[in-house]
Amino acid sequence: MTRMIRVSQTHSPIKKFNITPTQAYLLRHLHADGRTKASQLARVVGLSPGAVTQVCDELVRMKYVERVRSQEDRRVVYHEITEQGLRILESLQTERCAFMAELLSELGPDDAKDFIRILDRVVQYIESMPLPLREHVVGSDHPPRV
Repeated sequence: MTRMIRVSQTHSPIKKFNITPTQAYLLRHLHADGRTKASQLARVVGLSPGAVTQVCDELVRMKYVERVRSQEDRRVVYHEITEQGLRILESLQTERCAFMAELLSELGPDDAKDFIRILDRVVQYIESMPLPLREHVVGSDHPPRV
């Protein structure tokens, strides 16, 4: 299992885009949920608010995310994905789909079906675990992949 994780990280399509898995996860979250406060992002990702601020600082520097002040309460700052962030996210999704298509093609139709079926069962099992045990099995230092 460790070898599979190491190989998948080494050959991950995400490397082409010079972003981390955490940054990609935050971009996907911002795309799906829209404007979000850092405290909400911290809860979703499972990092401290300070760590999320550092990740967002880098995404802002890369122009993938922008900070927007609330009109109702100027003390509140939201994070929002930019057009450039959307483009990088779309490109990443295209690369991931191509990677999975190549992998499934290499397996052949029967093995590909078995792989997807087994992977689905593993994900269902992990999702059914209580959170502390799930974090022990999956690891809490990386956000879940969506």
